[in-house]
Amino acid sequence: MDLTFATSLPLRVGGQRHATQLLGQRHPLRRVHRTRCALTEPAAPGARRGASAGAPVLVVGKFDAFHRGHAELVRVAAQHGAPTLLSFSGMAGALGWLPRAPVVAPVERARILREWSNTYNTSVGFRALNFADVQHMEPDAFLGFVQSDLRASALVCGTDWRFGAKAAGDVELLRKLAPSRNLGVEVVPALLHNGEPISSTRVRNALAAGEVEEATELMGRPHRLVGYVIGVDVDSVTCVEFVNQVVGAGVYKCVIRVIGAAQPVRSTVRVEEREGMTPLVTIYDATQVYCEDCEVYIDFISKMR
Repeated sequence: MDLTFATSLPLRVGGQRHATQLLGQRHPLRRVHRTRCALTEPAAPGARRGASAGAPVLVVGKFDAFHRGHAELVRVAAQHGAPTLLSFSGMAGALGWLPRAPVVAPVERARILREWSNTYNTSVGFRALNFADVQHMEPDAFLGFVQSDLRASALVCGTDWRFGAKAAGDVELLRKLAPSRNLGVEVVPALLHNGEPISSTRVRNALAAGEVEEATELMGRPHRLVGYVIGVDVDSVTCVEFVNQVVGAGVYKCVIRVIGAAQPVRSTVRVEEREGMTPLVTIYDATQVYCEDCEVYIDFISKMR
């Protein structure tokens, strides 16, 4: 197939801006397509399980962007056993933050974990705790919880990780409390890119500015936007409920995947921000087969203008 960046018919994709609209709002024209992510994702085929598979090494963090810094934490943890990423759900509601769409669509977590499992030759799991259930625990009580309830043998974290009620615990307190519990600890320095620490905030800012190549460097893979088609016309396809962050305005070279299609195709994609309205994404591609309710995956490769 010719994958040159040329097109014919424009396919319009309208995205959602607000996370309150993204996560669970019922659209009047269709049944909401909900994705499910198990607490622990399956291991990659052939990946070995660490010697301490029954007592996982917990890699703690927010894991919004699943970026290269997070992958470095997994690499270190894999030297001690089978890593399980431990994150927290419901933080925005519990802390009164404005809700926002995640960088990585929940449906994409399993793919990333499989890639890391293959890279580090171990089984990488994922578990999310309800933040409201643990937010009032004092630091020592939280460590007791992860050891007794989650059966952790060790914790791996970044230098800026905080834990316990009102984020009272830092890595120095962690190092002080852990030995009495026979809990292993490894604090990993931040991974740098262009002299600055890699973080989910940097990824978010790069995507918002349309700097998709910078985001690829930070994450180690292109940003993938996931949406759903609700209407198919002669010369357009409308998609709503983008479940993760939409990039800033611009024209991009992308790779388009449609669930059920034989293979991905390259395409030119325009993202337009409209005041008081949801973003509009136009895919210039007439080779894919689109249908109502099908899933669309857009990988942003580079910005043209």
